[in-house]
Amino acid sequence: MTTGQEMIERMVAHVRRLVEQRDLLNEEIEQAEQFLQDMAAHLAATSRRLRKATTPERMTMADATRYLRASKNTIKMWIAADHIPSHVDTDGRRYLVKSEIDRWLVAGCRPSAKRAA
Repeated sequence: MTTGQEMIERMVAHVRRLVEQRDLLNEEIEQAEQFLQDMAAHLAATSRRLRKATTPERMTMADATRYLRASKNTIKMWIAADHIPSHVDTDGRRYLVKSEIDRWLVAGCRPSAKRAA
């Protein structure tokens, strides 16, 4: 037969084991969260590299300003007036396609056929 003191000591030991297990689980959770954050950052970077590699003609606004020798505001104005072809990617960023810009330049920088019709 166990005494009340022994029962208390066993319960205290059990609670200590539970606390140790909880602490280990919390540490594992923190490590898993950090791993997931690292993987998300890695996947985002890989996605950007793949997107850029699979669309070599893709031009950012900065690329377009250098290529067309026009200010960002001028290019934005052309886009707003639908005079120059542009696109929006899934992240909401505007981009231009070099071959489309080249066709636009060869056509004499006229408004697109969609707008002119």
